[in-house]
Amino acid sequence: MRHPGSGQALVEYVVLLAMGSLVAIGAVAVAGPQLSTAYSQVNALLANPAAAIAPTASPTPTPVLPSTPTLTPEPTPTPAPAPTSSTEADNHGHSDAGSHPHPTPANPHRD
Repeated sequence: MRHPGSGQALVEYVVLLAMGSLVAIGAVAVAGPQLSTAYSQVNALLANPAAAIAPTASPTPTPVLPSTPTLTPEPTPTPAPAPTSSTEADNHGHSDAGSHPHPTPANPHRD
């Protein structure tokens, strides 16, 4: 014997399955080009598994350029202080005092 409403449950399941199928078909249609590229890459790797390994180095080595030595700058020497002359030392560092060590003051009352 059938239970009442069992046919309605079956129809609901079929409608849900149809809606899910439509969503899946729409997703595949939107993402088709990307999926096609991905499937092609997987197919190529399955056909040739060695292609998945990193490529080997070329048989001829690459020439190594010689490195240039780095030159470190030498410190600039500091200049030595200039030697003082005896006149400058006698005049206590005043160079405008003339050539006499102790100049005599001018006498205004002289004839």
